[in-house]
Amino acid sequence: MSDRVLGVISGLRLSWLGFRTILEELCFTPDKVVVARTGIIYGRGGVLAAYQATKKAEELTESSGEEILKNNINNFVIPSSEIKEVELRKFVRGARIEIITNEKKYGWFARGIPCEKGAGIEDYERILRPVFSDKLSVSK
Repeated sequence: MSDRVLGVISGLRLSWLGFRTILEELCFTPDKVVVARTGIIYGRGGVLAAYQATKKAEELTESSGEEILKNNINNFVIPSSEIKEVELRKFVRGARIEIITNEKKYGWFARGIPCEKGAGIEDYERILRPVFSDKLSVSK
């Protein structure tokens, strides 16, 4: 059981509670997905928060899954054994990632890949396919 991070996708999810945008990194290991919170944007704007989140994301690519989990109390794990399906869908000019477990449905709007410019749906699929080969569905 390896804890090496195979790939990282930056995502954001909207929270209607408090009208905020939560910036998170999806860190994929062979046996789990570690969701690491890198920032929060309240209301509109948030250029500085997005910049800081991008810098934190670049640091996470060199960390192990356990180190990432310990960085923030809001970080959590989705074990691969509980994941039923992973959906990657084109959404306007970006992509939407949904991870469906037996108990919950998680969803993020993809906002890039750390250390890469101009990521597209093919790049996200390149990261997700080796980890979720039989559970991944892609709609382009």
